[in-house]
Amino acid sequence: MLDAVRIEIDRLRGRRSFVGMTVALGSASESRDYAFGVSCLDPVTFATPDSLFETGSTGKSVTAALVLRLCDSGSLDLDAELGAILPEVPVGWSKVRIRHLLNHRSGIVDYLDLTSGDEPLDNHAAWKLAARTCDVAKPGQYYAYSNTNYCLLGNVISVVGGRPYPEAVRQLLGVELGIKGLILNDLSYESPDRATGYLDPSTARGTVPRESALTADGPLLGSAAGLMAWTRRFWMGDVVSLRRFQPSVISLKRRERYRFGWRLKRSQFGPIAYHAGGTPGFESFMAWNLGTRTGFVCLGNSELVDLSVAFKRVLFD
Repeated sequence: MLDAVRIEIDRLRGRRSFVGMTVALGSASESRDYAFGVSCLDPVTFATPDSLFETGSTGKSVTAALVLRLCDSGSLDLDAELGAILPEVPVGWSKVRIRHLLNHRSGIVDYLDLTSGDEPLDNHAAWKLAARTCDVAKPGQYYAYSNTNYCLLGNVISVVGGRPYPEAVRQLLGVELGIKGLILNDLSYESPDRATGYLDPSTARGTVPRESALTADGPLLGSAAGLMAWTRRFWMGDVVSLRRFQPSVISLKRRERYRFGWRLKRSQFGPIAYHAGGTPGFESFMAWNLGTRTGFVCLGNSELVDLSVAFKRVLFD
């Protein structure tokens, strides 16, 4: 798998829309980190393995892990109803279960379809926006990806865990796991390693990061090495019990399944757990081979490169 990934990375670097990229190739015991291009066009700043990119929806795996840890401790049940934890949600959402939110089977509308993206939102404000369209299909009937699900889970973590969502993330990543190079995407954090994202590299105008309110659907800023460390630790069983994934993996075929913050699909290389992400000007992709216990992370700062399409083609075509 990793040889095919290396070939694809070389191909992506040749695209006219390419700006910068950091890559981590890892196994159960080690990781090798690479950097290509620039993290900023003006002034020109070369990318390094320490460059920090917005990682988008790959951060859903961290939110899901925090929920599963509450379940493992007995503080939360996957079949608990949302209305019992967050009584202020619309009546039409009250019967949605925690597992429905985790696996995008709630039927709740995506708040990102209702906003221009200009205004900063926290978890509460995000799902409140979605609540303006509160008609809910019967939960559990079908899969429909919605970022609102994970904003609601961010509030669930705060209520059940007894600490604000950002604090819970910092405790897990920084204190308990000691992962470096993976932090909350908070603009109060200033660093020369922070990359600039580009919607159109030909203009050399970078995207202006929004005032981050740390919504739980994509809350992280990180290096490829940091996200690789998270991926490895998760699938080596250091974060949560992996028993909940076993039935899905055993029966896994070519059809994709979304389980607890990860997409699961059988590839030509074996069963793969992966997730793609994106925020304005940034793209991310992480994958772990559940058979060979090898994986990779790729982070880029040009939206036109389309990492998700490229690596899904490598893995699944």
